[in-house]
Amino acid sequence: MRAGDQHDRTIAPTARRLSEARRAGATAHSRELVSAASAGAAVVAIILLSSQLWTATRDLLRAVWSAPLTRLSNGPVPEAAAAALLQIAGLVAVLLVVPLVAAVLANALQTGFRLNVRWPQLRFATVSPMAGLR
Repeated sequence: MRAGDQHDRTIAPTARRLSEARRAGATAHSRELVSAASAGAAVVAIILLSSQLWTATRDLLRAVWSAPLTRLSNGPVPEAAAAALLQIAGLVAVLLVVPLVAAVLANALQTGFRLNVRWPQLRFATVSPMAGLR
């Protein structure tokens, strides 16, 4: 289809064709908006959680540095260090989940919360290992 064909049409698409296009997943959405929402959510999450992350990292370093060397090399990690590690892991998980949720919501708001669940059709007859060697 040429670029000018869209303006050459005189008849608007029917409701049936529009609904078929939506079901097929042919909806207009902006990848840049999804990326911006994800990056913005990540920045906000980092700003909000940075003090907690800094405190947990400081507690971890204090616990590790204050423990005797024999206990660190021969025994379990001190309880304070384990608690700080768990807190850091939780904060990092939040920092990973927040942008993901923002991206999913931005995409869903653009497409009207419609999911296009079509599994790809694999045709092994068209796959040729020799094509990669050319």
